[in-house]
Amino acid sequence: MIFNPGQNKAMTLLATLSKTIFMFFGGSRSGKTYLICYVIILRALKSAGSRHVILRKHFAHVKQSIGMDTLPKLLKEEFPGLKVTLNKSDWVWTFPNGSEIWIGGLDDGERVEKILGKEYVTMFFNEVSQISYDAYTTSISRLAQKCDGIRAVEYHDLNPTSTMAWCYQMIIKGLDPESKAPLPQEAIDQMCYFKLNPNDNMDNIDENYLKRLAAMPEAKRRRFLLGEFSDGIEGALWLGQWIADGRINMNPMKLLNPDTNEDGAIDPPNQPQAGRIVVAVDPAVSNTKNSDEHGITVCAVDSNDPDKYYVLEDASLTGSPAEWAKVVCDLYHKWDADLVVAENNQGGDLVESNVKNHDKTVNYKGVRASRGKHTRAEPIAALYEQGKVHHIGEFPELESELTTWVPTDSDSPDRLDSLVWGLTELSGSGTASVWDDFTPDDSDGGDW
Repeated sequence: MIFNPGQNKAMTLLATLSKTIFMFFGGSRSGKTYLICYVIILRALKSAGSRHVILRKHFAHVKQSIGMDTLPKLLKEEFPGLKVTLNKSDWVWTFPNGSEIWIGGLDDGERVEKILGKEYVTMFFNEVSQISYDAYTTSISRLAQKCDGIRAVEYHDLNPTSTMAWCYQMIIKGLDPESKAPLPQEAIDQMCYFKLNPNDNMDNIDENYLKRLAAMPEAKRRRFLLGEFSDGIEGALWLGQWIADGRINMNPMKLLNPDTNEDGAIDPPNQPQAGRIVVAVDPAVSNTKNSDEHGITVCAVDSNDPDKYYVLEDASLTGSPAEWAKVVCDLYHKWDADLVVAENNQGGDLVESNVKNHDKTVNYKGVRASRGKHTRAEPIAALYEQGKVHHIGEFPELESELTTWVPTDSDSPDRLDSLVWGLTELSGSGTASVWDDFTPDDSDGGDW
């Protein structure tokens, strides 16, 4: 295999025997995932009977990007003639020497249970910023297989998001992601990181690709071209510290069923408890499978404190109208929500009918905007500044949008949009202006 310059440097780092945790971050199409998958295959071939797993937040994503693309391509191009069998029921590759490579998503309880019922000598967390710290710590409890010739290691890759992400805090800053206390030096010595960017990989990507990345809005250009983490940019309405200060690390489903004492009273009495719950949707303008992302978030107000709000889930996705409608309706029932609120300036009644065609029992409310996005987002950002909004866990993609969106940007961050609709509905912020009859506002970019 001929590596690009960045991959060559990364391979040298991977050979460092004193390290057991490797994180590769950087711009899009820089060869991070390809390199790690290549090394995993080599490890599988070197140690007979070894077991390796590649994990991502969503199974559909890891199946599409790695199971159906990267791994088959690698095996064909770099290991021709190697007889490897694929069990598509479990999505596990078995090598002639008995070694296995599994792939899985951490969003499927049954599949996770099957995967984490085994021990592994290699764990690869693909797009690790999308994976919660709780899911990560649960997974690495299975990094326990002892094999001849290779040591247990974990690999991480990602396009950088916020410096508040747990993987940045742990691997780059050397801090405990929960307490923010410095990690023991022994733990820090086990970890390393390396940046790879697409300009090192020009032999494998279209020459106009970098031009397209360079033309992106500033926040996305820094992430996908320059491979830089961000702690917010000048002029952004949200500060990363507001989000970090309000974060609560707990199982979000606990908000539906809080702990109680023998008398049935909530114990402790001040623990978070969800009251009214809203699934908020900002559908993409384009109505096709390859459209822009549909912003979908789940928010709640505390049942005992009307000035305390929770962000429970970010389920934003790219997909067809039928796909996003299914996700929204599934979330409505999963969270026992009170309402689906959807921005419908572009689709009008089509947005409501898309939801109702999938599930007529959903309580639906369509909203239309009469003011610019800045006006609608400002009171919600103020709730964060006042310490009234709490993210239950980490939502790297959403948090990156919040801390990098500047009101003058023409780009429309979909996750931010849906969050604003959801928290506005729960808080009543800006009621007089937000729920007025729709009046077009070209200064807003035209997509609200």
